[in-house]
Amino acid sequence: QLAGSLFQAQRLRLAAKHYQEIASFLARPEDFKEQRPEALELRRGAFLNEAACMLQLGEMSHVKDLCDKVLKEEPEQPKALFRRAKALLALKEHQAAVEDLQRLKEVDPSNVAGQRLLREAKEELRKQDRVSSKTYSK
Repeated sequence: QLAGSLFQAQRLRLAAKHYQEIASFLARPEDFKEQRPEALELRRGAFLNEAACMLQLGEMSHVKDLCDKVLKEEPEQPKALFRRAKALLALKEHQAAVEDLQRLKEVDPSNVAGQRLLREAKEELRKQDRVSSKTYSK
């Protein structure tokens, strides 16, 4: 709750630190025995919320790493696919971003922001291909 309030107040680094602490506390979900599914869900939520903070702070490699952790456990998690795609675009990994966004489109066809970002990613990929073809044709 505190981390959410900090996020709302745009105190992103502090909010991210709180989300890190939550994920760290839940680092070994097997310790929670009967509550293991809930612990895993809370940890994924902490990773996703920290990724949202890092996205706004422009720390795209960190966003990618956090979303990778979520997608390892839940391969079709829409927020993780979207946030990782945004990070990949910023990192100029256009093909990987397109792949994530196409997967997002399959998982959540009504995600308008994802569809918009997919168009943008495809356009960036086309631009990259044009530049590459000019470079290699010389």
